[in-house]
Amino acid sequence: MSLDLSSLKSELQENYLRTEEVLTGMDAYIAAMGKRFTGMEAHVAALEKRVTSLESQIVAVLASIYDDGDTLDPQSPRIYLGPGP
Repeated sequence: MSLDLSSLKSELQENYLRTEEVLTGMDAYIAAMGKRFTGMEAHVAALEKRVTSLESQIVAVLASIYDDGDTLDPQSPRIYLGPGP
């Protein structure tokens, strides 16, 4: 099988077009992923804020469960079971 100059030229052009098509697809994919990560940053910030809130709630619950009753600080969190004080 011998290739003449015109068939080599057409094969090179075809390979060039395939390469350009792949690179264009990769550019589109990278752009889509960039948009996705940008949207995730705001979501992550909201989740971090929620986790911080939940951590403080857990600390308050644990403090009220394990409180021995010696501290009478009105600002400390309390959980009352049954009728209140």
